[in-house]
Amino acid sequence: MKPELKITNRSRYDDIEVERLVKFAFDTVHDVWPVGQARLKVRVTDCIDHWRGRAYVHGHGTFYDGAHVIIRIGRPSLFKTPARISYDFKWKDMPVMYLNSYREALVYIAAHEFAHSAGKSGRKDGEMRCEFAGQDAVDQYRKQQAEIDGVIAERIQRRDNRQNETERRRTGRTAFAKSAAGRLQKAERMLAQWKRRAKLAKTKISRYQRSVAALRKSVARAVSPPTSTPPPAGPPDSPVLPLPEEPVNHPPGPPTVPAAHCAPPHD
Repeated sequence: MKPELKITNRSRYDDIEVERLVKFAFDTVHDVWPVGQARLKVRVTDCIDHWRGRAYVHGHGTFYDGAHVIIRIGRPSLFKTPARISYDFKWKDMPVMYLNSYREALVYIAAHEFAHSAGKSGRKDGEMRCEFAGQDAVDQYRKQQAEIDGVIAERIQRRDNRQNETERRRTGRTAFAKSAAGRLQKAERMLAQWKRRAKLAKTKISRYQRSVAALRKSVARAVSPPTSTPPPAGPPDSPVLPLPEEPVNHPPGPPTVPAAHCAPPHD
């Protein structure tokens, strides 16, 4: 089972172009991928030379659960003449190939590095297989070049048309907003909005006025001193009876002696 591709384009070339060519090169590699390699991260960047490529196998470095491939492609002007590619500087019996455009170089390098990610080593035997994988991808691209380039041009044109339409609408909205009719429409909209806010504010003011009046009465009752409550009045026709007098208890004085029994004074 092939891993899932995650393509990041940081090069000078269009995203649609890069994504279509990288996926095409990926589909041409029919090797058996390592077990557990669920994703393949691909990053395309610029290069000062014609191309460069690097493949990191599963579990290398800090990359997540999948291989990591870096593809570097140079400027289109570098491919005015066919670019020669071969590993014969390292091994003399390696195949030689010429690439006519940066698109062919992108397909070639992508297929070559994908073969490394699928398990091909960097020694002579592995590099030989990766070279054949790159050549097979370029040969298939050349056979379908008109169709593939047409699909890329059509997608880019549709994308550009959408962007142009969006820009045209944005420009039209900006021009209308600056015109007298646009300013009038905005003023009417703001007037209606502030009228709704004024109505809401009036309702809120009335509500809080009633609340403040009720709270003031509550605070006044809580602050005022308590008053004595008079006894309840009886029925109007009932006579008012005097309260009974309570007996007065005087303190006992000295005993009194009757006058007849008083003794005469002594001489």
